[in-house]
Amino acid sequence: MCDTAEDQQSMRNRLFLRWFNSYELKEKYLVLNEMIPDDGQENYVTLIMPYNHPKAEEITAYFNETISLFKADKL
Repeated sequence: MCDTAEDQQSMRNRLFLRWFNSYELKEKYLVLNEMIPDDGQENYVTLIMPYNHPKAEEITAYFNETISLFKADKL
């Protein structure tokens, strides 16, 4: 989760993703990036895990469900 100090979380998210995308082994990892609004503030959350993680499907489903709950609460 990106730090929200000084409302720079969007910039931190972009910088982190740019850094990660330059990583030579990035194709080995699943990266799920989401923005969750909260009272007018953007909160960025990223999940990174190896594709071959033994519980990858379970973790991905849990991440997506959790994000959906946070977003549904804000609609």
